[in-house]
Amino acid sequence: MNYLNKLGPGYKPIPITHKCDDDRIGKVMTKEELHQFGMDLLITYLFKQNGKFLGVNDNIGNDYPHLVVKNPDNELLYIWVRTDIFPTFPEIESIGNLEEVVKLSAQFKASPVFAGIRFKCVSTDENSLSTCGADYNVEFMGLKKIILEEPDYNNL
Repeated sequence: MNYLNKLGPGYKPIPITHKCDDDRIGKVMTKEELHQFGMDLLITYLFKQNGKFLGVNDNIGNDYPHLVVKNPDNELLYIWVRTDIFPTFPEIESIGNLEEVVKLSAQFKASPVFAGIRFKCVSTDENSLSTCGADYNVEFMGLKKIILEEPDYNNL
């Protein structure tokens, strides 16, 4: 696991403040706001890793990749992003239509990749709140290639 936060003394993460309109401060984030917060942080991370962005899809749905990036090795990545609040960590299975994701990626000679991001609110005693304008430690498990497992017909 990596933090998307900068690290301070003793490698302690420096909280990241969620930026929002003044009228949203203190209110519970919508799923779309949490997704956008994660996307913004992941874009910054990938940019620092020398990723070349070819497309961004802010739609929270699964039909198309959220990010289309070429990594430093010139590999085309279709990235599906999921965000959640502590203690839940998003899993690849949360995408739901993995066969379609793999098929779409193969059609365009891209590697299908999953990015799970978990937010832990440090502005309140309740770490599992997603509050607009609050401070967060942001955990990222890295990019995971989406691979469909072949059925084991010997054990049916």
